[in-house]
Amino acid sequence: SRVAGDGCRPGQGECRRRPSFGDGLTVISRRKGGGGPTFPALSRRTLSREQSMTVEEKLHSMGLALPLPSVPADVYRRARRVGNLVYVAGHTPNIDSRLQPEYVGVVGRDITPELAKKGAQLSGLNILAALKAEVGSLDKVKGFVQILGYVRSAPDFGGQPGVINGASELFVALYGEGGLAARMALGTNELPEGACVEICAIAEVEPY
Repeated sequence: SRVAGDGCRPGQGECRRRPSFGDGLTVISRRKGGGGPTFPALSRRTLSREQSMTVEEKLHSMGLALPLPSVPADVYRRARRVGNLVYVAGHTPNIDSRLQPEYVGVVGRDITPELAKKGAQLSGLNILAALKAEVGSLDKVKGFVQILGYVRSAPDFGGQPGVINGASELFVALYGEGGLAARMALGTNELPEGACVEICAIAEVEPY
């Protein structure tokens, strides 16, 4: 398998990209010498509106809804809480525990990066469904600590970070800075059932 890192290329200075979700939301990466913080900037109008909405109301405002929580097919739990952290198992682009056929294939050969990014968003929605099932409400989630994403990649494909942005942008749109996790985006030759993407996460939640 191949590993692809996130972020701007050295010498770019400040890099900007506008996520697909969240009016007024911009993610900014500042790097000097290959390092530096990455943080979101929200307009006052966006903050005022979003502070009065539940997380699921924000989802609905984006035209999205949670799938049913996945049913584990093997010997594992979809999520496990340890203290104020919830470890969420790897999720592929499923609806009602069924991998959607449009997300079966190799990115860069059978599937475009744009379609794979939508698959990553659906994987992120499944992660949110698992979190809700574990803690009772997405409003109890304070943010994401880490995201680990795998992309089933063609040998010459190096756009794994852009694919995993499908989930990262969703989490940032819902949780602001709390949704901006430490992250790895990796390429691999195979994933379960031939899925193009699989993502697992660690989230911080409110105390019991």
